[in-house]
Amino acid sequence: MKFTLIGAAALSAMLAPGLSWATTITNPVTGFLPTYVGPHDADLDPASATVDLVGGDFVISATLDGAVGTTPGAAYVFGVDTGGAGAPFSPFEPNVLFNSKIVLKANAPSTVTDDIAHPTVTTLGSGAVSVAGDTITALIPISLLPGTGLAASQYRFSFWSADGVGFPEIADFTPNDATFTAGGVPEPASWAMMLLGMGVLGASLRASGASARRAGDLEAAPGANPVQTESSERGVALVQRMLAPMQRRSRIAT
Repeated sequence: MKFTLIGAAALSAMLAPGLSWATTITNPVTGFLPTYVGPHDADLDPASATVDLVGGDFVISATLDGAVGTTPGAAYVFGVDTGGAGAPFSPFEPNVLFNSKIVLKANAPSTVTDDIAHPTVTTLGSGAVSVAGDTITALIPISLLPGTGLAASQYRFSFWSADGVGFPEIADFTPNDATFTAGGVPEPASWAMMLLGMGVLGASLRASGASARRAGDLEAAPGANPVQTESSERGVALVQRMLAPMQRRSRIAT
């Protein structure tokens, strides 16, 4: 029973709200949109975009093909569909849906705009955005992007780099003409925690089964009480309950 509790604790920690569930989208094509009229600088060519859902925050990052901030005025933008969003870039990118946006800049204030139709603009503090070589990262409280029909784990994201505010100033998108969600894929550390918990639970359940068999052999003996089988069944039910949130997240991601 002690080992069952240890395994349960490991699984509970892995599934706690504070752990992260990440999605990274890579851009397989190096280059720029044919409509783009700005400089073809490496820090405007996206390599990947990542959104992590960590407790009450999104941790977003974009990696470019060159050092971020090389191009003066470059903007790194995450479009966010919090539910019921339209396609502002249609007909060019009809599947890039967003009703809010996050604009990150290396050398100027970064902002979050909730509801682009009736905008509420929040300037992020200097500590919320960081640049490390070819990657720019920001911490965005979910409270700045209230849902309009979707849960935070269901928000749909898109990323683009730009050298201005009009569509011809957009260098490229990641993914191309599509969106992605933050939920559904546990970080490697979370998988390790889960496997540890499963291993401990498995060992304890095997031991419980052996104890139950021995108890069955001795059930006629005075004081014999084969309760281990019931304990094993409770352990299996506990694992199933703990894995249910992960299964739901995986279905959302697909």
